Amino acid sequence: MPSALVVGYDPHAIPGVDGEALRAALDGELARFGEHGIDAAMTLVVFDESAEPPSSPR
Repeated sequence: MPSALVVGYDPHAIPGVDGEALRAALDGELARFGEHGIDAAMTLVVFDESAEPPSSPR
C-alpha cells in the first residue's frame, strides 16, 4: 500500500482560526487518502519563538 506523510501547521497555534473546526476538516481530508488506498499520517508543527532559524551555508 502506498503511504504519505502530510506535514502542516497545527491549527490550534494559528491566531484567529477555529482550531477545532480546522482540525476536524484536516482529519476528514486525511481519511480520504484511505479511500484511495493510501496509508497516510499527519504531523502538525507549531511555528513560534521556539523555532530555530535555518543554518547558514558553509
